Amino acid sequence: MSPNQYEPARGTDDGSVRLRASATGWVFAYLRHAREEARRAGLSLPQRFIMGTLLRAGPVPVSRLTEWTGATPAAISGVLDGLDGLGFLTRRHGIEDRRQVIVALSPLGRRRAARLDSFDRERWRAVRAEIAPGEAEVASGVLDRLTAGFAPPAHRPRPGRASVGHRPTAALRLRRGRGAGAA
Repeated sequence: MSPNQYEPARGTDDGSVRLRASATGWVFAYLRHAREEARRAGLSLPQRFIMGTLLRAGPVPVSRLTEWTGATPAAISGVLDGLDGLGFLTRRHGIEDRRQVIVALSPLGRRRAARLDSFDRERWRAVRAEIAPGEAEVASGVLDRLTAGFAPPAHRPRPGRASVGHRPTAALRLRRGRGAGAA
C-alpha cells in the first residue's frame, strides 16, 4: 500500500485507520477501473452505474434510483436524459400513479449494459483468482459490514420534508409559515 493521507502515525492505529486506508484504496482503484470501462463505452461513470443497476433491477421508478444512489432527482434526471439520448433507456408513466416515471433499459441499452457487466465479471474473476477461498469469504463479510456501517439510517427524513413518523423541526415549520408550535 502506498502512503496516503489516511496513514496513521506510528504506534497510534487501533486498526480503524488501516481499515479506512485499505477501503479507500480499494474504492479508488475500483472507480478508476469502472471509469475507464465507461469511457471506452462512451459513457460517464454515473451512466455506467445506472445502466448496471437497471440491468439487475429491471424497470424501476426514478424515485427508487434517487433513493438507492442518494443522488438528487435533478442529478438522476440528467444521467437518465443522457442515456435516453443515446437510445439506451425507455421511460413510461406509472399505471397506478401517472406522475410516477418508470425507467428501463431499451433493447440496445440492455445489450450495452450486459457487455459492460461481462467485462466487470471478467475483472472480478481475475481478482478473485488471486485470493484464497477463506480470504474471499472473510473479505465479503467485511465489505458487507462496511456497507451496513455506512448506510444511511432508514428513518432519516430527506432534507426539506418529513418522512412518515417524523415531525418537522421547528425551523422547518417556520420556513413553511406554520409557526414554531405547529405540527
